[in-house]
Amino acid sequence: MQSSRVLVRKTKLQPPNNHERTISRARLTGCFDPGDRAPITLVTAPAGSGKTTAMVQAFYRFRDAGALAGWASLDQADNDTTGLIALLVSALRAAAPNACAATAILLETGLMPPEAILQRTLLNEIADLQQDIALFLDDYHCVTDERALALMNLVFEANTRRLRFFIATRNQHNISLARLRISGLVRELTFRDLQFDPDETRRVLRLWGHGDVTENQSDLLRRKTEGWIAGLQLASIALANEADKAHFINAFSGTNKRIDGFISDEVFQKHPEAVRDFLLNTSVLDRFTLELCNAVNPSAGNYANLEYIEQWHLFLVPLDEERKWFRYHHLFNDYLRRKLTELHPGRIADLHRTAARWLFDNGMITEAISHAFASGDHEFAGALLDAGSDALFSAGRAMTLETHARRLRDSHIRRLPRLLLDRAWQSELRWRFREAEADLRDARVAVQALTDGAGDSPCDSDLAYLREKLSHREMMLKLLNDDNAGARVAAQAWIDGRSSSDMFMYASSLSAKILTDREFYRFDLVMSRAEDVRDMFVRHGAFYGTVFHDSIVGRSLHRCGRLDEAVSVLSRSLEVAIRLHGDVTPLATMPTSLLAAIAYERNEIDAARQMLAGRLQLSKELGFVDNMMAAFLTAIRLAFLDGDFAQVSALLDEADCAAREFGFDRFQGRIILERVRLASLDSFFAPALESLDLAPLPTDFDDPWSIPQPSTRHEVAALVHCGLMIAAGQTREAIAILNRWLRFTVHRQAKAGAAAVSALLARALLRDGDREAAQRLLVDNLKSLTHARFIRTFADQGASLAPTFAAIRQGCRDRQPAVADYADAILQAMGPDAASDPEASAEAGDGGLYEPLTAREIEILRLADSGLSNGEIATRMAIAESTVKWYWQRIFDKFAARGRRQAIRTARTLGVISLR
Repeated sequence: MQSSRVLVRKTKLQPPNNHERTISRARLTGCFDPGDRAPITLVTAPAGSGKTTAMVQAFYRFRDAGALAGWASLDQADNDTTGLIALLVSALRAAAPNACAATAILLETGLMPPEAILQRTLLNEIADLQQDIALFLDDYHCVTDERALALMNLVFEANTRRLRFFIATRNQHNISLARLRISGLVRELTFRDLQFDPDETRRVLRLWGHGDVTENQSDLLRRKTEGWIAGLQLASIALANEADKAHFINAFSGTNKRIDGFISDEVFQKHPEAVRDFLLNTSVLDRFTLELCNAVNPSAGNYANLEYIEQWHLFLVPLDEERKWFRYHHLFNDYLRRKLTELHPGRIADLHRTAARWLFDNGMITEAISHAFASGDHEFAGALLDAGSDALFSAGRAMTLETHARRLRDSHIRRLPRLLLDRAWQSELRWRFREAEADLRDARVAVQALTDGAGDSPCDSDLAYLREKLSHREMMLKLLNDDNAGARVAAQAWIDGRSSSDMFMYASSLSAKILTDREFYRFDLVMSRAEDVRDMFVRHGAFYGTVFHDSIVGRSLHRCGRLDEAVSVLSRSLEVAIRLHGDVTPLATMPTSLLAAIAYERNEIDAARQMLAGRLQLSKELGFVDNMMAAFLTAIRLAFLDGDFAQVSALLDEADCAAREFGFDRFQGRIILERVRLASLDSFFAPALESLDLAPLPTDFDDPWSIPQPSTRHEVAALVHCGLMIAAGQTREAIAILNRWLRFTVHRQAKAGAAAVSALLARALLRDGDREAAQRLLVDNLKSLTHARFIRTFADQGASLAPTFAAIRQGCRDRQPAVADYADAILQAMGPDAASDPEASAEAGDGGLYEPLTAREIEILRLADSGLSNGEIATRMAIAESTVKWYWQRIFDKFAARGRRQAIRTARTLGVISLR
């Protein structure tokens, strides 16, 4: 939930500004036709072949024709997939400002989402482009990372209608073109296409100041260089110092002489020493400004050196319109670096260190770290990586962090607290709790070492911030790991001890308090500060954080019975999530899962089903356990209503696996409760209870007033055990426990808990034969829950409650119409049979009130009537004795009977079995 902005250098989005030194190559650029529909035009040729020049001219040809065109210059830093996506989106939006809006928002505001979300959003938006765009990618051979290449191949194949690619590369090893070639969807240009013809050679020599070269001499030079523009440029530079140009051209060997030797003899050595030194010192830089040159080559003559190099056309390429940033031609730069290694090997490390410091101080962190590693000083590189970790992480460059971190020894990483804290945060958000714990453990040691003066101590304020950030990450690990007790204490301690002005950490700590307080039946912050906390996220620019916060608040409002307000807050959260990520995404699934749970509770079955469509797996990718829990439990209940018991079982098992994988005990408890509930409704689910593992449940559950810190986990444990007690005929014990929990939940204003407890308590009272008490209980609860209207919590306890609700509907119709209407809504949710008879009463002898028995239940009644025990019935029917007991529970519920004798008598009276 941390702010992120992936910044792309402006110079990477602009073609090199070198127009005045190039000639128009209409013959070549005619292959780049704005009207052509080939999805990919691939230009493959060695360095110095004029690929970039051809691409630049084609780019401006598109622009002049009114077509939309974007440019991206690639380099080694683009092997980070998040950075690569940012570059592609920036290039597309430079051409068409409305393009890829959702991906741009993901990159610019809030927490950087998982790469899968970014990729999916980008690919969807490319497929949905409404305008034709030409995207020019220069130096594509720099992309070598497998994940980055996989992303680009997906991008190339995502759309063949609106987006066209023009790609310049030195090789084709990193681009998958087989399918496009077979389909005839790729146009390929090679070195042969780029070679200068006689007319182009004559024109370029005149442009470079050699108008006195004859046509024959020009043709000879072209043949000797084979039309290779870099060779022509080298010859042109050398010609400037030659009085006898004819002799030079005749003697020139562009094919036999090594290029390094030619550059050395005919180009490099013929210039002043100060210029040569400037060239060597700046050769370590991939790009440079005058200020950076002043850092690595501290000389008053740097401006003059740059002017001299431009005047002599020494392969200097401007990178922006303002001519502030430059680079050398790749071939020339390769030569200069080899020459620097040959002449001044001891100078290289210092040059890289100096460049790294300047770049870091000027906010170019990725380049700075690369130079730091190039210096060979890994201690220095690690220090820069640690210092720049916050900026890189919040910019979504987690892969860049990991790539550089892998170059350091583990023992070194363990001394870099900022890097460790950011890696821990990344792991926490992805539910990789073991990795997070390891990084936090190392960060704790590193921070303590700084505190003790064992390391290079930062200033006091930096150290205090590090400690505060460590405490925040430790608190969030507890929260995301669903350790609510630990998170509650840690969040309050962080709030009480905070000293920094970091509003994101403060807001997320308050939000954590709302979540944990809710689990301990405290709703104070929900009532008083929820909106203030949300405003903190907004002011911080962490709009992503508002989705998390509103999801927490919405669930808390649900728990205290304010369902209308919960829907309002969650709907707002969903709107933000869709704006940031899109509709069917993990982020949007957070509030949607919670909204679906409320829709189901209100018996809006179709709405709940529609909300969950395609989202169940997404609920396991992001957020807190609450949204995954809501998604799975709602899906299970919908499948049960559909009668798809196989799907119910599969979902129960999948939910249990997910809960165990992440260590979510609270979720495991809810799954156990769901299994117990389902077994009470249909014997199909009874066998699963034979191997029920109650270990995830608290052992102290029978009296919330005596539990030191009662939580919803204890409530679930009470409901599970009471459900099992009712099934075993221990109704009095269950009633006592449930009564205590009912008083507690009502006292704490936890209305969702009160509804769940009272629904099960009513069933226990009916099983115990006390229909009057069950009816009084339900009337009282319906009065207090009239505005909340928990419907399915009661309906899902089964048809045994139907006669009581029918009696309430009938008895309250005149005196308490709101309660009668509420009871009717519950009966409607139970099904048409339960709601059909307006004159229904709760008399046990009225057979019309009983749910039909299954053939197996009738057989158990018949065998029991003949005097067989449960064990003998099990043997006779070839089923487990525990299964027989669960069939008895079903029979007891349907007949509202307290035991076997009463059930058998009722069955005889109704004619289910013969009178004896």
